[in-house]
Amino acid sequence: MKKKIIIYALLLLLSMSFANTQNISIKIQLFPIGYKNSSFTIYDNEDKSFSDFLFQNIKKSSVAHFYTPVKDRCEEGFYKITVNADGIIYEYEVFAKNIIYDAKNKKYLKYDALSDIYTYLAKKQLECIINKEN
Repeated sequence: MKKKIIIYALLLLLSMSFANTQNISIKIQLFPIGYKNSSFTIYDNEDKSFSDFLFQNIKKSSVAHFYTPVKDRCEEGFYKITVNADGIIYEYEVFAKNIIYDAKNKKYLKYDALSDIYTYLAKKQLECIINKEN
C-alpha cells in the first residue's frame, strides 16, 4: 500500500513539474490601411484565458511551407501579436486568413488567428453593450 502512495505522489509531482507554468502576456495591435505610422491597441492582456488560448494555438501551429504572401489579405490592415512568455518576446503578424507570420523565425504558420481575434472582439463589444444597458 505504501508503494502505491509513493508512486502516486511521484507521478503527481512529475505532472505538476511539466504543467504550463509560463507567465504569458499578449498585446495585439491593429495597423489599419490608409493611416500611415499609426496603430491601435485592441488587446492588452485583459483576459488570461484568452492569452493562454491564443499562445497555445500559436505554439501548436505547423509551418506553411508553400504559402504565397499575396493571397487572402485582410481588408482592414494587419495585426501584430506581441507575446511575452517569461521574459522572452515573440512577434507574430496576422495579415491573412489561416496564416500568421513568425517574425522571429521568419516562417509562415498555419493558424486562423483572425477568427479567434474577431471572436474575442465581438465578445468584448457585446459585454460593453450589455453593461451600458444595465
